[in-house]
Amino acid sequence: MKCFVNLAEHLHLWLSKKQKNRSSSNMIGNCSLRFILTGTVWLPTDRETPFGNVSRRTHKPTAHLTGSPQADSLSDGKNGLSKIKSWETRQGLATLANGMRHRRGHLIIPTDGLYFIYSQLYYRFLNPEQTQSKTYQLIHYTFKQNSYPKPLQIMKSARNTCWSKNVEFGLYTSYQGGVFRLQKGDKIWVAVSNMSMVCLEETSSYFGAFMI
Repeated sequence: MKCFVNLAEHLHLWLSKKQKNRSSSNMIGNCSLRFILTGTVWLPTDRETPFGNVSRRTHKPTAHLTGSPQADSLSDGKNGLSKIKSWETRQGLATLANGMRHRRGHLIIPTDGLYFIYSQLYYRFLNPEQTQSKTYQLIHYTFKQNSYPKPLQIMKSARNTCWSKNVEFGLYTSYQGGVFRLQKGDKIWVAVSNMSMVCLEETSSYFGAFMI
């Protein structure tokens, strides 16, 4: 009889642990999904976790700017680059939250910390006559500027592309991303060569950053 009692106790303990692990796994999954969708980190209450007193919610600066057909640019006559000035910040897939600001192409950092910065540009060359075969230099930069007047280049991707004269469209996508330590008031922006070849669709050309 005693053996059956011990067996029942062990079985009850094992089931309790399995249920606890399952609840923790679901909680982590829900937290990850919430962060992906909203950029907000959700922390459970101290009744839901053994880690003690924690804040229920922490807000981290987040921005995802998308291309806009009406976007304009500012050309730099010295090196042939154009800074993309106008991004969509509110409509469609774009978001700007938790202190992050946008001004004339610049994302303005609201607080010190580590940030993941990324951007993607979609180049589309239209050759309606299908008579040209020319090599193009496609350069994609990300810059940072703080209290110093000269901007700092933090990312660059480049490619020489020659599209066939036998195709109507030439397509190319450039993506870059990295983690950087930024300070409050820092500005980051994207500059490109051959701005006329950049297709500013919201799903193919975008620029963003979020605190990690």
